[in-house]
This record gives sequence, structure tokens and C-alpha cells, in this order.
Amino acid sequence: MFGFGKKKSNKTSSATDTRDLVANTLTTMNVPYHVDYDVDGNPFELQYQGGNFIISALKDSKFIDIYYLGFYSVPKYDVDDLSRFYRTVNHLNANSDVALFYGEHEEDEEVYISSYKNILFVPEITNIDAYLASQLQLFFRVHRTFLTEMDRQRVKEEFRKIVERQPEIGGSKNNLIGGLYVAAYFMAVYKAAPDLVNEEVFDGLIKAVCDSDIFRKMNEKKEFFSKKNISTRNRLQSDPEFNSYAENWKYTFSYDMQAMECTIIYTRCAICEMARRENCFHLMKYLCTTDFAQQKLMGNTLIRTKTIGNGDEICDFHIIKGRT
Repeated sequence: MFGFGKKKSNKTSSATDTRDLVANTLTTMNVPYHVDYDVDGNPFELQYQGGNFIISALKDSKFIDIYYLGFYSVPKYDVDDLSRFYRTVNHLNANSDVALFYGEHEEDEEVYISSYKNILFVPEITNIDAYLASQLQLFFRVHRTFLTEMDRQRVKEEFRKIVERQPEIGGSKNNLIGGLYVAAYFMAVYKAAPDLVNEEVFDGLIKAVCDSDIFRKMNEKKEFFSKKNISTRNRLQSDPEFNSYAENWKYTFSYDMQAMECTIIYTRCAICEMARRENCFHLMKYLCTTDFAQQKLMGNTLIRTKTIGNGDEICDFHIIKGRT
């Protein structure tokens, strides 16, 4: 831990100016540095855990300025990414102790972002090397938050576009539409970061969601064999409006409430139709696995031998109450 200690003597305190204190602390931390004598103030230039930092310190000041330079950039002519960039900077500057600022490099036509923090730096701080390390870590934390917020905005925008392209299938009157929106969000994650989210990562994401607490809480108290659910599914299979939408689910439904089991044969899947439209059909083999996890959490067993998402002509759901 670090804190404030008593001065050992006035002589010790006056013998260590702030620049010497910075130099000695960096040496203790085994962080190489370079003093730039060609720049006013002769700042310390250093690399710390892969990041490029500058520390500006005056001999007789109790504070130092720390800069984390150019940790992210966007092309100045990419209007969409630049808009996200500015929104993220403004958001974090209103909610962070580390200030973000940006500037242009005309030679490569990029807008770069850097960060800055002014901190107290005096000999009275105990474990001052740990203190400085903790301050440098704050910059990495803000960096990660910045990247997360940029990704969140990309996913949000991609999700909106997918939903806008989705043809009408009955809106809130369609009791299956919630699953379509969830699938649209996962497709948005994939499309928003194609360089990061490949099929292997997407598969891992789906598995992680199925194992998550939120997925468990969403499904473990649902009752698939409730009279309301069975009645709704039975009614919709022959409902004229439900079947009038060209890209809606189309299915036949049979059930036995004495045996507590049912069979659903889908000949068309709205999520698969959306996946084809979004060039994401190859992701369906992962998305379709959530059906098994969902039924298991509801206390049921799903048996399925054919799946449209795997290239079959139908999905044959056979759902049995209880574990078999």
C-alpha cells in the first residue's frame, strides 16, 4: 500500500527535487527512460508495459503530468468511425479521472487519441513506486474502456441496421420474435468486429452465454408445457395472419399433455431467413445449439435429428418434459 509518511528531516526533503524523484522511482521500477533535452521542460520518455508514456516534471513542483500517447487512431475520412470516436471521448471525459484528447497527423490522415493525468508526486508518499505504477495502470484501464465503448457502439449500430432490414413478421403479437432479436444481436457482434470475432470465437461466445447466470435466470423458471404456451403455439400454426408473412416461422405442432411431450416440425425459420439475408447463415449451427441449453434449463429434453440451420429442409423438435 502507499500513503503519506512523515518527513525524515528537512534536509532529506529538500535534497530530492521532483525530477530526481521521478528518475529514482522509474529506476526502482526497472523502467528505462530517456530525457528529451530538445523539448521544453525536458520530459521523461518511457515505455511501460507496451505503452508509450511521457512524464513532465518541474524541479520544484509537487505535481507531475503523465501522458499516454497515441493509443488509438481512426482514419479522418471514416465518418462513421470518427463519429463513434468523438462520442466515446466525450463520454469518457465526463466519467473518468484520466482526460482524453485527440489530434491529427496530416501525413497519414489519421486522428489519434492520447490521455493525460496530473498527479501529486512528493517524497512523503510511501511506496511511491507502487503509487506511480497504479497511476500508470489507470491509463490502461481507460484504454480498455475506450475500446469496449467503441465496440459497443459498433454492435449497437449494426444491430439497428439488421432490425431495420428485417421484414414484418407480426411484431409483438409473434411470440417467437424475442429469439429473433437475440439472434440479431449475436449476428451484430460478429459483423461489427469481423477481424476479432471469427467462427471459433463466435462458437465460444454462444457456449459462454449458455453457461451464464443471466441465461440460466432467463430460462430456468419458464414452463414450456404451460397451458398458455401450448395453446398459443397450437393456435399460431394455423393462424392466417401468422402464416401470411413470407419470412416468418412456418410449422406444424402436435402435443400430448398427458405424456407431457410435443413435436414441432418447422419448414421455415425466421432466424435462418435473417441469417441468409445478413450473410451469416454459417453461424446458425452455433446459434441453434441454444435450443438444447434452453430446454435443459426448463427441465425438458430436446431431441432433434434435423436442423434447417445445418442445411436440412426441416427442424424436427421433439420435446419431452423431464430429463431422459
